[in-house]
Amino acid sequence: MVTARIKFRAALTLVLSATLSACATYPTEEDATNAEMSIDQLKAVRGYWAYDGLVTSQGQSLPIDGVFLFEGGVFLQQAVMGDPADSAAEAMAHAGPYTATEKGVDLKAQQIISISGSMERPLSFRANTDHQLTVTRSDDNLKLVFGSGTVQTFTRIASGPAEIYTFDNGRLAFIDNRFILVLGDSTEAVSGYGTFTRSGDKLALNAERWASATGTDADIAANKQIVAHFDGNTLTIAPNRSFRIIKDDR
Repeated sequence: MVTARIKFRAALTLVLSATLSACATYPTEEDATNAEMSIDQLKAVRGYWAYDGLVTSQGQSLPIDGVFLFEGGVFLQQAVMGDPADSAAEAMAHAGPYTATEKGVDLKAQQIISISGSMERPLSFRANTDHQLTVTRSDDNLKLVFGSGTVQTFTRIASGPAEIYTFDNGRLAFIDNRFILVLGDSTEAVSGYGTFTRSGDKLALNAERWASATGTDADIAANKQIVAHFDGNTLTIAPNRSFRIIKDDR
């Protein structure tokens, strides 16, 4: 009887081993190649980039000044199209995580902020939208082609690692003496980029481009001086607008 049980267990072990082997999947050469390509795409986009141009899916070239940061799986973008002194100028800002694909990167834009002073409702906001980008990198030049057909081109700005802070409704990044800010929801938004100096908790922002809006008012500006305070936990933008950090992505 004992011998029979031993033979049964041995047979069962062989059957289970064969079944598990048949079900198991192992990395293929194609998988390894795709993984290498994904790593290459992450390396290609990583950095701080200044806009050279934007061509819409209809082939229209738009004047644009702005920046795009890719760092450690997090992106921030802010730009103004047109002359900020012109009432027809528009601003856009995006922020969120990104992941690599075989051909480029996928962006998960947790904030999509559009501001236009010429619109009846100057602030437009959307959350959690996906964007598939094809990436082409040549030395310090980058081309991003969006799934919609929009083409954006950039030149790399030499910089060190970024410090990125996450809020409930946006992100703030410091790159050396530069900053990018993307904050907003459907009721209020503020975004900008430029340089800064710090004295204790006080930040003096020299915004090369700045855009803020509510449901009724908008402000798009160039070379705007902003006084802010940041203690590592809360960002306060005068007058009296405070945003609390929920995650430090450094």
